[in-house]
This record gives sequence, structure tokens and C-alpha cells, in this order.
Amino acid sequence: MKQTRKQLGLTQEAFARKMKVSRSTVASWESGSRNPSPRSKERAGLLLNRRILNESEYIEEHLKLAEAGCMLMSEINIPNDNCVRYYYEDLHTNECRVLIVRKEV
Repeated sequence: MKQTRKQLGLTQEAFARKMKVSRSTVASWESGSRNPSPRSKERAGLLLNRRILNESEYIEEHLKLAEAGCMLMSEINIPNDNCVRYYYEDLHTNECRVLIVRKEV
């Protein structure tokens, strides 16, 4: 978890907010005194594999993911945020990748 947090460039406090846990929980994961739940591991992976793009960038990124062996799993429209979330599964690693595409207005 510490490596994920560092890759995201977040403090323990900021990472805890994004993970929806307390800062002390993050500290205990990093010290090894507690292990994160499978759901927490999944959430951290989603944070790490999330990209926010403009519509014009999406096609290029979609093609890169397809070439890398990723399959589009679902597309979710988020009207209030004026964006669409695309969930991909990496068929080699079984990781989930999320592309958030902001609709150009």
C-alpha cells in the first residue's frame, strides 16, 4: 500500500480519504501490523489505474489498452459529473483499469 500511495503522490491522510479509511488504518497497513481487505486492495488498484481524459484523448488510450490485451467490461454514464467511466480488465494480470472521460461541452 505504501508503494501505491507514493506512486499517487499522496500523504497518508490524503490516501486515507480516497480509500475511505482512517489515517491510522493506512499507517497500520504500511507498518505491516494489519493487512488490507480484498476490497481495500481493489480500491487502491482502481486509484492507481484511473486516468481522466478528454474525449479526444480517449480513442488513442482505448486503442493502447486494446493492443495491450485489455477488454472493455462496462461503460457507465455519470450525468451530474458530465463524464463517462470505462472499466477495462487487463486479461494478462486481471487488474481493473478505469478511464474517466470528461465530455467536452
